Amino acid sequence: MKRRPPRLLVRLMVISIFVGAIPVLALGSFSYYLFLDRVANQVNQRNSQLLTETQMRLEQLFTTIDFSLTQLANATLLQDAADWEFSGSRFQSFNELSLQLYRLQSLEMGISNVFYINFTKGWLLDNYGASLLQEHPDRERFIGYSEKNEKSFWATQAANTGKRTEAGGAAWSDIAAIVLLKRTPLHAMTPTGMLGVQIPRYEIERRLSSGGNRDAKLMIDADLHILAGSDSFSAGWNRLPDEFAARIKDTVKPGSPATFPFDDSHLAVVNRSAYNGWYYVSIYSNAEIAKDARSIRNTMFLTCFLVLLLTLVIAMAMNRRFYKPIRKLYDSVVRLSDSQADSKYNEIELIEARLEALTETQNGKDAFIAGQVSQLRELFLFKLLIGEVNPAEAEAKSAYYELNPQWKQFCVVSLQISNWERSRYKESDRDLMMMAVKNVMGELIPASNSLPAVTIGQSQVVVIGSMHETPEQFRDYVVSLVVMIRAAVERYLELDTIFGISRSIHSLREANRAYLEATEALKQKSVILEQSLFFFEDLTPDRIIRVKYPAALEKALIEAIEENDFEQARENLRLISRYLLEANVSYRELQLYLVRLLVTLLTDSLDSDEFLSQLLNDQKTIFDQLFELNSLEEIENWIVGKVLLPFIQWREEQSQKQYYIITEQMRKMIHEQYQTDLTLEICAEQLRYHPDYLRRVFRKGTGMSFSDYLAQHRLNVSKDLLENTELTISDIALQLNFQNSQNFIRYFKKMVGITPGQYRQSLRD
Repeated sequence: MKRRPPRLLVRLMVISIFVGAIPVLALGSFSYYLFLDRVANQVNQRNSQLLTETQMRLEQLFTTIDFSLTQLANATLLQDAADWEFSGSRFQSFNELSLQLYRLQSLEMGISNVFYINFTKGWLLDNYGASLLQEHPDRERFIGYSEKNEKSFWATQAANTGKRTEAGGAAWSDIAAIVLLKRTPLHAMTPTGMLGVQIPRYEIERRLSSGGNRDAKLMIDADLHILAGSDSFSAGWNRLPDEFAARIKDTVKPGSPATFPFDDSHLAVVNRSAYNGWYYVSIYSNAEIAKDARSIRNTMFLTCFLVLLLTLVIAMAMNRRFYKPIRKLYDSVVRLSDSQADSKYNEIELIEARLEALTETQNGKDAFIAGQVSQLRELFLFKLLIGEVNPAEAEAKSAYYELNPQWKQFCVVSLQISNWERSRYKESDRDLMMMAVKNVMGELIPASNSLPAVTIGQSQVVVIGSMHETPEQFRDYVVSLVVMIRAAVERYLELDTIFGISRSIHSLREANRAYLEATEALKQKSVILEQSLFFFEDLTPDRIIRVKYPAALEKALIEAIEENDFEQARENLRLISRYLLEANVSYRELQLYLVRLLVTLLTDSLDSDEFLSQLLNDQKTIFDQLFELNSLEEIENWIVGKVLLPFIQWREEQSQKQYYIITEQMRKMIHEQYQTDLTLEICAEQLRYHPDYLRRVFRKGTGMSFSDYLAQHRLNVSKDLLENTELTISDIALQLNFQNSQNFIRYFKKMVGITPGQYRQSLRD
């Protein structure tokens, strides 16, 4: 026989070339762009890290200066300086204050000047000495500082001028220094002075340029004005590009660096400070990324070419090896078949055609075997029901015959014809009618809820199952199917039927017992002639199960009453009644259970003689009233209206009375013991209540906390002593339990706005 050319091998080679080339080219392109993106990310990450280090150095400087300035503002010497007059008698004091200011100017911080302005007395102290504010050349700048409402803020100082600007208010090339200012006293409603620290711009630019990175760096305020730039930043850039400024203002958040195009040839990494809202920017050229990208591109192209060449060589070798067994199989198929190979088919197509012919032959044999399997399945069910199958083998054989239902419960139903002797059929028609009944059962019972019906003697027996959770639901479902079957047989075959139904089972191992129960149930037809459904469980009814009293719900109801939670108490009462109703108890039994609940409420919760007298005020007893009610809804409404709601209202009234008594006792203690170290804990110890409870009661009764009320009372007493007595400030402070007069003066000024002496003088004037 002439050997045909290897058509399949040629196709495999062509496919291999495309399959090998496309992934390699795609992978090369993807890898190039992936590595290009990774290089960009690495450059961005490196610049972001360097920018973060620069930012941390600068913010460490700012926070150190801020902290030192805050300590100085809180110093006693500076607080006393608010009252100094500008006179020679204060020379020593000015000298001490100047020394305090000078100590802030360490070389590490780079501070050029520290000054203190006393707006009240009109003088200023800085590195150049003390002078009157009106005579100072920078008076306009200093006076402008006093107009700010912030307790602490930053500003800039223009070069060679005394003009004051906000932070970033001048062109960055004209900025000489950045100034941190704090109003003094720090927490006063009306500040009297201001502390300031000047940091030269060149000190900040020196720190921006440190770190060995040649990238340009900027420090920008919250309004996007340039404050300082590193040595490599072009001095010609006096303002940021508009698009760049808009993007960073809308998107950059503190602690989240972001990268944006700065202009056509530069990128910028931007980070925002959580300390003062300023922006830190690192600007670098796109050429830095392009340089690394070119080397990656050349390496990637060379790698792809070598991989593609290697792929083609391997494909040729593998295709030959793969084609060899196919060729052998093809030659065998052609040799064993009678017909010659068709030239229009390749090797695989010819093998497929031969296999399809073989499959058709096999399907015919399978159909014949399937008919036999159906009969074998019914035979297995027959033996399983009559007990001829070993229970240990039942599960395995059930799985073999695909009779392994996943129902939660099932039962056996046995059907018999009860009026055969009175029907129009002959005895020879019995088998035919039994088959017809079997077909009716198969049509009406869903296949997913039953196994095939089996004829056993004069009965049709079927296993019915379902996924119902409770036996009652399952029983109702079985009854509905049986009723439909009985009606259909009576309508179409004119035959009466009776049914025996077993108890629920949960495994096919129990099928024989269930069949015997169904058969036993059918025997009741001789006793109850008018019935057509017989349940085995009705022959030996279970004894009555006593309903468990809902003690947990009762406890929850009592707790809700004790907490004066009417809605929750009402809901718990509803849950108790529904629980008893669903337990299928009689109405009288339900009344008895609710009587027990009512007794518990009266003994455990309603322990007030006053309320019990109100409850028993009617002529009829509460139990007589309860037994006169005729529905569960009436009982619920009676308990709610007669017991729950009145008692909760009575408890709330008692609570309000108790709150008023406790509040008055605490107010009396404050009025009598305000001169002592009176605290809420001392009150709690004397009144024998928990401090948290007294805190809630006092706030509810007075509308303010204990400490606020005590402080307000002491303030009122101090005003009265200042107005009606000649006691000194020190004596009043001592009488009001202040540690010293200065604490009293500061507290009085904080609350009233003026000192005690000024208050007494205003009354006299």
